[in-house]
Amino acid sequence: MATIEEVVTHLNASRYVTMAGLTMLLYDHCLTFADEVEYIWKAGWKIPKILFLFLRYVVPTSLMISTFQMSGLTGIISDKYCQVWLGLSVSIGLICIYMANFLVLLHLWNICERKKLLVFGSLGVYVAAFTANVICLALAVSHLPYNTTYSTVFRICIMQDKKLLPMLWAPGLALDVVALPTVIYNALERPRDVRTEFRSQIFRDGVLFFAILFTLRLTNVLLAIYAPISLLYLGVYFIWASTTMTVTRMLLRLRRLQVENALRQYELEIQMQDELSYGSNSSENGSSRTSHQKQASFS
Repeated sequence: MATIEEVVTHLNASRYVTMAGLTMLLYDHCLTFADEVEYIWKAGWKIPKILFLFLRYVVPTSLMISTFQMSGLTGIISDKYCQVWLGLSVSIGLICIYMANFLVLLHLWNICERKKLLVFGSLGVYVAAFTANVICLALAVSHLPYNTTYSTVFRICIMQDKKLLPMLWAPGLALDVVALPTVIYNALERPRDVRTEFRSQIFRDGVLFFAILFTLRLTNVLLAIYAPISLLYLGVYFIWASTTMTVTRMLLRLRRLQVENALRQYELEIQMQDELSYGSNSSENGSSRTSHQKQASFS
């Protein structure tokens, strides 16, 4: 049983880590805003763009509300508020993570030339993990009214029981366990001579993303299982911010690589057309000079 001093230390650590995650996310947003305008806003309104912008702006807004709620500056709030906000924030967090996974899968399917086995296999695992997570989320949220209250002593929403928390992260962890080897296998399967710099970079980014996401989710699971209840918030919001920052940076990088690759291909085509045009003009000029020489010799 933790002492009052330990609980205060744990809660303060959770507050500081959460604020650090929010600060990191907002700072990264400022750094990458120019790329967002260039490569996202100028693109057509399609599902990937909508999902990206949802992640880009809903997550920071949710984290700001959560950080303020955890700061102790809100005054006394009701138990009902704690129950509703915890359930809502966890739901938004899981939805955002699966949105991020889906966006990355879309890019990987394109790079792998939409192989049916890969697409249907990874989509099946994705749907299974998402369904399992929705069921676990429903169970966890249904128990919030019984074990979630507002502590007037610590000025924060607290939970009395954390038995169901590991269930929230386990399905997503299983998805990463399947996705990471799949990405690595598809990268190594291709002959070296067809692995262009563009494709190789995409695969490296995909491997890095799933490796980071796997590490973050594993940390959440371990904290949910082994850490005391007073450390409940230590990794949740920081990992949410880190996951969002990782996926938005990756998607912006992928988009920039795609635009640069398309521009490079266009420049090569223009160069080839110019060379063909120059060669055609040279041959015509050469044949014209030969004709004039023949006419001069006959005269």
